[in-house]
Amino acid sequence: MDDFVFRVKKGVDFCKIKSDEIIGVAVSGGADSSALLVALTDIFEKSKIRVITIDHNIRPSNESSADASAVEDLCKKLGVSLKKIEFEKGLVKKIAKNRDSGTEEAARVLRYKAFLDFSKENKITSFCTAHTKNDQLETLLMLFLQGSSEGGGIPFRRGIFCRPLLEISRNEIEDFLKMRNISWQTDSTNENTAFLRNRIRKNLIPFLDEHFFGWQNAVLSGAEKSAWKSEAILEKAKSAMDKIEKSENGVFVKRQTFDSLEKALRLKMLHALLDSFDFSARFPHKILKHFVLLEKNEKKIAEFSDFLIEANDSFVGISKKSKKTSEIESGFFAFIEKESDFFVNETHFFYQNGFLFAENRPLVKINAPFVIRSVENSDFLKDKDEKLRSAQKILSNWKVGSKKSKIPLVQAFPSQKIVALLGSLFGFPDWILDEFKA
Repeated sequence: MDDFVFRVKKGVDFCKIKSDEIIGVAVSGGADSSALLVALTDIFEKSKIRVITIDHNIRPSNESSADASAVEDLCKKLGVSLKKIEFEKGLVKKIAKNRDSGTEEAARVLRYKAFLDFSKENKITSFCTAHTKNDQLETLLMLFLQGSSEGGGIPFRRGIFCRPLLEISRNEIEDFLKMRNISWQTDSTNENTAFLRNRIRKNLIPFLDEHFFGWQNAVLSGAEKSAWKSEAILEKAKSAMDKIEKSENGVFVKRQTFDSLEKALRLKMLHALLDSFDFSARFPHKILKHFVLLEKNEKKIAEFSDFLIEANDSFVGISKKSKKTSEIESGFFAFIEKESDFFVNETHFFYQNGFLFAENRPLVKINAPFVIRSVENSDFLKDKDEKLRSAQKILSNWKVGSKKSKIPLVQAFPSQKIVALLGSLFGFPDWILDEFKA
């Protein structure tokens, strides 16, 4: 057993993979996953290994075909079984739109669902992915730049998913493949700096390497300590997590239980509630923070993507928005019946004494109930001369561009009268009927 395979074996042991298990492996044709597969065939009986490769159909077809062929050739050479899966064209973009996330996140969600289905079919209890030391460093930098509290990075094992290469660098992987005379594919999207991970890899890491000697060990050491702290918090939180209950369309914990938790445990609880929906997209911390800092008896409601998070006298809970809650498929909708503090489309609002405040500014004077929602094509507003004006045309005149779907409209209820367009939240003018101006 050469040194590289010995180090992969060490990673396998960290992942607690047993020699008599059926082992799943994701192989893309790239250097990392190819090296992982080769090493695993040196460690385990080949009859125990099941390979899956996925074409996401988001790259040029000639690249995807070359990747699939490379994986097929490698599996034949090594004598291991292979399953090829191709996602329907446009599926990743569709899921990204539905989840209000990027294509990378949507592709990941679909990919891991396929991995789980594949594992179930093959009775796999340990499924290996080719995350490396480089991936770990990139992830830790991403988490830091995005303000995440989860500073521990990628674990060796979570559930059935195992990462035996986590302590091995990409340079070491490529050296191993060259020594074994094995070629690999290169993903052209790795050059696209529109993606944060690629900007970190191509711009930030080279700068740190040049100017901050030893930064990699420092970051990895800090992440390890953070992971230990997270484990301690999670262990402490377990008894509270057991008190999560299910409702018809959501999950909740009793308010008394939530109020008794320390801030770190409250945040863990909120993430646990979100995890009940397998909601892997990052829920904005600026929203969760307001729930973490709740005072006793304080009420709050917020929405993000397809989710509502609510704190009332009885519970703190998260639910999927129903059609009754949201009548606009590709927008947002909130029905305000009484004085409250809430989020809509990531904007902090509160309604008090007949005034609607946004980001602590009084904007609209209005009696409850009323609606805050996104603009529809059929929306028309009356100007001072009682002439109807298209809300969409007003937004176009403001040149709002991609912000069009985010600008809130305020509508009186039950009269259905449109009283305001709140463009100032995104750097544009406001359009508010005179009698409703704060």
